Amino acid sequence: MYVKEIWRYPVKSMRGDPAITVVYDVDSTKAASVRERAFADFAKDRTLIAVPHAPFPGVGLVRRQGSAFEWVPIIYGNGLG
Repeated sequence: MYVKEIWRYPVKSMRGDPAITVVYDVDSTKAASVRERAFADFAKDRTLIAVPHAPFPGVGLVRRQGSAFEWVPIIYGNGLG
């Protein structure tokens, strides 16, 4: 699933906490609520997601870590060595 801007910077700034919002969230309360539900569903269902602004290839899973969520990237390899 392509998540577009629901998780802008999974590796650095967000730290997997859906309550953290950014200036681009027009309604920060709603944005946090949407992230919480989406991350919980992704983690529960082990949904493979594609995230913009993540290091290549930007595809991975979300895992619950206490009250936050962890980005678990899929490791890319070309098989050449």
